[in-house]
Amino acid sequence: MTGKFVKRLGQTVAALEAPPLLVHGGGKEIRELQQRLGVEPQYIDGLRVTDAESLDIVQMVLVGRVNKRLVSSLSVAGVDAFGMSGVDRAAVKAEKMEHPAGDLGLVGRVVEVRVEVFKRLLEDA
Repeated sequence: MTGKFVKRLGQTVAALEAPPLLVHGGGKEIRELQQRLGVEPQYIDGLRVTDAESLDIVQMVLVGRVNKRLVSSLSVAGVDAFGMSGVDRAAVKAEKMEHPAGDLGLVGRVVEVRVEVFKRLLEDA
């Protein structure tokens, strides 16, 4: 995500009447950090194969870099922003994703969302 996009996103969200819930990715940054750390990214049909080392990198990028960049941009735009991961409060539960072309490792598919966690956060907004 470019700085310009993130800044515009912050301004757009600040103009909304109701507080939104944003869900983000960060595939490009994950791949770049993997390469810098000497972990060769692997894919099956465009889906990342995620071993334990790659999962650490995914969490660093998504929960750290990308999440905090978005929260910062939203805060600068006047939004009362809060960043979290689906791991927090076990808000999102997943099961191992099966793929006919091979093992994706620690890639999951969402099977449950604890909606009440998000409702409470939005009520406090």
